[in-house]
Amino acid sequence: MKYLFVSDIEYLIHKRKKIILIFMFMVGMSTLLGDVSSSSFQSFIGAALGTTLDLREYGILELLMYLLNVSIFLFIMVDIYIKDFCYNLDNLFLRTNPVRWFLKKSISFILFMFMLKLLEYALVFILANIVYFGPSNIYEFMHLILKDTGYIVFLQFLILTFYLILNVLDCNYNYSVILLIVFLLFFDKNIWQCSEYKILFGWMIAFMLDNLLIKWKAKRIIEMNWR
Repeated sequence: MKYLFVSDIEYLIHKRKKIILIFMFMVGMSTLLGDVSSSSFQSFIGAALGTTLDLREYGILELLMYLLNVSIFLFIMVDIYIKDFCYNLDNLFLRTNPVRWFLKKSISFILFMFMLKLLEYALVFILANIVYFGPSNIYEFMHLILKDTGYIVFLQFLILTFYLILNVLDCNYNYSVILLIVFLLFFDKNIWQCSEYKILFGWMIAFMLDNLLIKWKAKRIIEMNWR
């Protein structure tokens, strides 16, 4: 698992560094341009990151940040997993069982997502305390990080489920993005109002489906990504 964790970090630093830096820059700018008249520190951060999006009443910046947050982290998910399908076949079949690989990869990935979210929120916390003068609570802040991470990880494993199913069915994997967009139209976009149980249950279902697809159709999935 340590190898997978280090390998993923090295890959992102060397291959996706510009994307992550641009994302962090956008997060910083959104925070600095946030509505300082917000009723609470939590609502200020939520508006800056797009995590309290309400389609009945929203600002353009809040909508853009929600879409940016979701799209960047979903791209990272697909990118990190597919690179192993395409380029690390020896790890899947010669060194370890595909199911064991998926379990280790998922634990490593979730840990990495938490670290990346922690970095994102640390930046927001520092900048928010510069421009927003309301009281801040570090414990409430940690709860926001954990819930946001859980929400994003759920969506990440869900798009991986769509991707793997479409691979097995020999369909264009771009349809997985369309399926996710349709799903998001009906799913909660206000992360703080979304039930933790709903997030956990959704993640467990998506993870189990991914695990079963990897177990039963690993060779098929790898062939689809290799060609």
